[in-house]
Amino acid sequence: MPVLDGDFEAFVTNLGKYNEGELVGEWVKFPTTEEELKKVFERIGIGAKDSFGNTYEEWFITDYECPVNGVYQMLGEYESLDKLNYLAALIDELSKDEQEKLVAIMNGGCDQVSDIDDLINLTFNLDTYDFIPSVHDDEDLGYYYLHDAGIYSEKDLVPFANYIDYERYGRDVRFEEGGSFTDERGRLVVDDVYNGFDDDTMEQLRWEVLPVSKLPDPTISTDEMKAYGYAWGGMLPMKAETAKEVISSCEIFRLYSDNTEGLVLDAKDIEDHAAKGGIFGVSKADWQALTERENPLKAAEISTEDDYGMIDGIINNGAKDTAEKAEKSSIMDRLKSSKSEPQTEKPQPHKERKSEHEL
Repeated sequence: MPVLDGDFEAFVTNLGKYNEGELVGEWVKFPTTEEELKKVFERIGIGAKDSFGNTYEEWFITDYECPVNGVYQMLGEYESLDKLNYLAALIDELSKDEQEKLVAIMNGGCDQVSDIDDLINLTFNLDTYDFIPSVHDDEDLGYYYLHDAGIYSEKDLVPFANYIDYERYGRDVRFEEGGSFTDERGRLVVDDVYNGFDDDTMEQLRWEVLPVSKLPDPTISTDEMKAYGYAWGGMLPMKAETAKEVISSCEIFRLYSDNTEGLVLDAKDIEDHAAKGGIFGVSKADWQALTERENPLKAAEISTEDDYGMIDGIINNGAKDTAEKAEKSSIMDRLKSSKSEPQTEKPQPHKERKSEHEL
């Protein structure tokens, strides 16, 4: 089955004849040659003379047939035939996979493309997008990022794998990366999906999936924070009263519904932001460090406990097979090592902070 739905064609019309009340034109299939275009112009009367001896010189395009969704709306009556021909030739030269990616990008709605010049530019920059045919919904995307993309494996995530909400995590990834499902099959196209797989993003992802034993403010959930418009799972939400209490122990952020944040400087910041209906957050890294300082026995248990389903302040709830115990210990060591490294133990919020003059 061909990737492109039909041919790229334009109905070229004699403007002089049209103004005289006569529709004289012809469908032109692109890409074409200069010779073929000359023959089309001859057949529709361009270059011929009217009854007053004036030459029909002008033409315009009254209709298009486009094999790529969304392109029709971007093309006007007076598009350059040379540009149309060039675009069609570029599309023809794409491989099947590249054509499929182009179709997916346009089906998904691409804000960066608004005219023929952008379309031509897009054909040269398809590698800045990633098209993932195996991803059909948010749950697939969450699983893909954490397993298939090589960030983690199910084995490495034991015992956390069974507790991960892949759908919610996939929704967050799609939101952050500007991705969209492209058609009835739910295939996904993401702008620069792999550009973020540097050390910083890997650290962000670790904190995204890391569970916490308790929230700083039980009156507001992470789901409510994300519904409010702030999506990063490495931030834990809180309301104003809790923020006033926690600010003496660690950094607090004003969270905004456009998925950005700003550092709280003092109590007045909290009052002003709360008065506007805003909520607050503390990073998981800061919160975990605080709770470990408050409960050193539990911190010790997390690093030595052989049964992660029994984190209860009592070390060693039961003997486990040595090999299994060693495997689980190595998982925790990996998580702990990310905390012990200078400067990288506490990932900063992933958006630029808002300055005071922007508030």
